Amino acid sequence: MSMDLTVSARSPTIFITEEDFDRLDRLAASAQSAKLPAADLLASELERAVVCPTEKIAADVVTMNSRVTFHIGSETERQTRTLVYPEDYPTDGSGDECLSVMTPLGAALIGMTAGSRIEYETVNGTSRLVTVDAVLHQPQARR
Repeated sequence: MSMDLTVSARSPTIFITEEDFDRLDRLAASAQSAKLPAADLLASELERAVVCPTEKIAADVVTMNSRVTFHIGSETERQTRTLVYPEDYPTDGSGDECLSVMTPLGAALIGMTAGSRIEYETVNGTSRLVTVDAVLHQPQARR
């Protein structure tokens, strides 16, 4: 059974730093070889991304290690997580504060700006809409 993890054709423009792009591109290629579920979604997001020098990325863009507040669909409950690489995701059960970029939601959030929304498909085939409410901390932000 093939899982189609795609984003909507009306996807917003996303921005990724050169540094994040290089590492995420290698991660996506490796994950595609291993046939991991979110690999194709991450690869398609990278294909449509505007790649920016790290020092020029806006402070309201979700980059790797950003702390982001978002909500799913019409839910009123907001979630706040730090977007991390899979190897940085805590394995001791303390991962509630983190979100791996190798999940459909994490791959959908990378490069988004505060106020933007994107439709993505979960691993079980459910279509979801995520809205970025705020980027609380972004390590690459211009100072």
